[in-house]
Amino acid sequence: MSSPILVALILMFPLFFLFGNVFNIDKSAFVYLWENLLFDYSLNTFYLVSLTAFFSLLFGIMPAWYI
Repeated sequence: MSSPILVALILMFPLFFLFGNVFNIDKSAFVYLWENLLFDYSLNTFYLVSLTAFFSLLFGIMPAWYI
C-alpha cells in the first residue's frame, strides 16, 4: 500500500467512525429537542434571518443607489 493512500485512510478514519455511529443514536435526545426546543430555536432563527436581511437591504441598497 502506498504512503498517500495510507495517510488518506488515517485521515478519513474519524469520518468513517461518525458514519458508523449514525445508526446507534439515542432517540430520546431527539424527542426532547423536538418537544421542547425546536419551536423556540426556529423562531430565533427566523428572527435572526429577518434582521440580517433587513439590515443588509438597508445598508446595501442605499449606498448602491447612491453610487
